[in-house]
Amino acid sequence: MIGSAGRASGRVAVTQGRADEDALHGDGADNDTSLERTDLTMALLGMLQQVAMDAETAAASARGLSNLGKALGAGLTVVGAGIGIGLIGSKMTESMARQPEIAGNIQTAAIILAALIEGAAMFALVIALLIS
Repeated sequence: MIGSAGRASGRVAVTQGRADEDALHGDGADNDTSLERTDLTMALLGMLQQVAMDAETAAASARGLSNLGKALGAGLTVVGAGIGIGLIGSKMTESMARQPEIAGNIQTAAIILAALIEGAAMFALVIALLIS
């Protein structure tokens, strides 16, 4: 019995609150219609903004991934060229130490190989940055 009385008093309070709102804003029928239109308008505007932002976000995401690919390609190119030229210098020094009499020939060949590696690295760097 106490629970049903509590529920009944809650219903009265809710009904009283709605009646107070209707009295505050005027006739309840006109306000309900205008509130529904306002709510519908706001919902539609929110959906349109979300669609517009999704398109912008997708475009920005595609540009971001493209730039990430460019950066990775350029970075790998530079790292690869650095490793290649480092190995040439290392082996050149080692072979010059073993056979000092042909050091001039070894140095000339090493410089030519380093230039070829630099050319290939520049080509790969340009291709990596031209990816759209």
